[in-house]
Amino acid sequence: MQVSVLGGGLAGALLAWRLARQPGIGRVVLAPGPARDRDATAASGGAVRGYEVEALQRRLAIDSLAELLADDRLRDWAGYTETGSIYRPEDTAPLAAGAAELNAVLGESARLLTAAELR
Repeated sequence: MQVSVLGGGLAGALLAWRLARQPGIGRVVLAPGPARDRDATAASGGAVRGYEVEALQRRLAIDSLAELLADDRLRDWAGYTETGSIYRPEDTAPLAAGAAELNAVLGESARLLTAAELR
């Protein structure tokens, strides 16, 4: 069976990757669409939020990032680029467990800073 995935951002690349590994799927075609069209990855600035406060959403993001980072070809399909970002909530205390969970899977990729450190 041949399957086409329309949308080549992070979600499309991961979906194509997972489908290609399923029994009975002979070929997967990843079609990113015209460059002028914004997909979900472009709309979010390409951010996959491993710092998500909601535990289930955070776990899904972390698992997807781990899967993405584990394979060079998948990173290439997704157009993955490592970059930094700052997320500044009013209170970082609720983020401590999430940052620890993220770092347990993806190394030291998240740091919680005090307001003084951000200055």
